[in-house]
This record gives sequence, structure tokens and C-alpha cells, in this order.
Amino acid sequence: MVSIRLLAAVTLAMTVMAYSPRADLDAGHYLKALAEAEAQLKSDPSDALAWAAKSQALASQQRFGEALTAAEKALTLSPGLSDGFQARGLARAGTALQQRSLSSLRNASDALDDLEAAVKADPKLTTAWLALGVAYQQLPGILGGSTRKALGCAESLRQLNPAKGDLLQGTVLAMAERWKEAEPCFARALAAAPSDPEIVAGYLEALGSRETRKTLGEAEQDRRLAVEGRTLLPGIHTSARGVEAVSQALLDANQQEEAWTVAKA
Repeated sequence: MVSIRLLAAVTLAMTVMAYSPRADLDAGHYLKALAEAEAQLKSDPSDALAWAAKSQALASQQRFGEALTAAEKALTLSPGLSDGFQARGLARAGTALQQRSLSSLRNASDALDDLEAAVKADPKLTTAWLALGVAYQQLPGILGGSTRKALGCAESLRQLNPAKGDLLQGTVLAMAERWKEAEPCFARALAAAPSDPEIVAGYLEALGSRETRKTLGEAEQDRRLAVEGRTLLPGIHTSARGVEAVSQALLDANQQEEAWTVAKA
């Protein structure tokens, strides 16, 4: 006969395994995460983690108002939930980027607070470290922005995921107009994870940025975007996020027909 203690342990393990959205969210499987979060909430409307996952999935679709509402619900149900802080920080950051006005500074500052709270509550939150590092680099010093802090986030992330740590370091350095220092970071990240759509997208976005153009010049930047996009496409051709990034890189390189062909495929 199976003991009651063993049954309890199996039940607990099955409960823990039953709903764990982080892997899908970190991999960018947002539609899957949203569908599973909504199914979970249908059976248990008080599941704070499901509300947080729903929020992050909605934020990926730029539905920031709905994302903020879901994140607030998660934190109401579980005030110290790290995933809730992360979700609310991402929703607030997205809202700030959409508004681009003086009122958005409050959202940006609040987003920074949330992301700091998220990594403090759970230092293993990869997405929160990425978002926090970018936020530190983007915000002015009066609101807590700092390249030093942003690079510190990259170092913390590197302890969890070396490739993502290199991605963040490269992104921060590129934003700081330090492309020559950023490029080796991206090279390490791509060598370690050439099929990771987030790394491919982050690299191509940095390569195509205005800051990088100042270093490379317009002609060289366009050439590099076309070459790198074509080189990276085979490794991420099954990822919508990766293919979108390659298509955009080709478009930025004035390869409109090729960009359209990639997008259709």
C-alpha cells in the first residue's frame, strides 16, 4: 500500500510541475504562455503567478494597460511575488516608452523600482535583469540611471546565463556609443547560443541603432546588417521573433525585396 506521506509528496510535486510559466516566457513563447495562464485562471482565479504570466504575455503584445491591470492583480494576491514585480515593471516600462512625455518619467521611475524589487526577491529572474540593465542605461542619472549599474546587471546575469549576460553587456555598451567594446560581447553571446532568437534580435537591433551608425557610418552599417541578417537566418528560421529581427535588419539595410521574402516565409 502506498503511504500517505508518499501520496502527499507526489501530489505536491505534480502541483508544482502543473503550472510553471517562466520557461515559456523566457523563451519568448508568449502566445502559449498567455493561453496557459488564462486556462489556469479559469480553474483558479486566485493564482497570482498566472496573473503575472498573463501580464508579461500581454506586455509582449504591447497591451500595456491590460498588462498593468493583470500585474496589479498578481501583487494584490501575493504582495511579495517576484514575478509580479517583474510583470508590473515591464508593463510600466512599456507604457513609458509609448507615452514619451513628461508623465512617462513617473512610469519609468516606477518600472525601475519594480524591476529592482523583482531581482531582489528572486535573483534568478533572467528577464528582469535584462530589463533592469536596459532601464539603468536609458534613464537619466536623476532618475537612477547609470551605465555602471547597467553593466553590474550584466555581470549578475552572466552568473545565471553567460550568453544573456554578454547580450546585456553588449546592448548597454552599444547604447553608450561604445560599439567596439560591445561587438566582442555580442560575438560571445552568438557563439554560445546562435539559435537564441532573443540574442539574435538584440544583436541586430544594436547593430542597426543610431548609436552604432555613428561609429560605423551609414554604408558600413547597412552592409553589416545585410550580411549578418543573412548569416543568422538559418539558425532562427523557425522563430517568429528571430525572423522578424532578420527581416527588419534587411529592411534597415535597404534590402526591401529580400526583407519581404523573409517576412513572408
